[in-house]
Amino acid sequence: MLYTDEDLFEAARTIRSELPDLLAPETAQNLDNRLAELLNQVPFDLRNLHYETISAIATQVEEYLNTHESTKTWLQSFLIDSSNDQRKSFEALPGNASYVATDKYICPHGDYRWSRRSVGQPIPRCPTHNLSLIPIAEFQQLRSNPAQENP
Repeated sequence: MLYTDEDLFEAARTIRSELPDLLAPETAQNLDNRLAELLNQVPFDLRNLHYETISAIATQVEEYLNTHESTKTWLQSFLIDSSNDQRKSFEALPGNASYVATDKYICPHGDYRWSRRSVGQPIPRCPTHNLSLIPIAEFQQLRSNPAQENP
């Protein structure tokens, strides 16, 4: 299976909110802390970091996620889904299909990602920075227009 360092970083950002469902509480917290530490070393624009440094961080992320069977399985599934998303062709299923959108949120520092599963579910705070999560679209807009961050 081919995947990029950015795929591994995206997996690490995404799995952090899933860890309590995958591991015992103390194990989940320890892994979350290690992932947060690594992700905070990764800039939003990977061009600002030397390739060998990026690759070393990605390797550590992959090693951490492969430590436990449940996170290893989750990672494999995530990477398969990512590679399927990148395919160029699409064939719709017969019948009327409807898309179920979930609201996705991210820490303003970009190291923690969370998806709302139901409307009544409260939006958590980032466990690393204790900041309110923001909608992904807002985060992407801020990153594409950095001058707006500090008016």
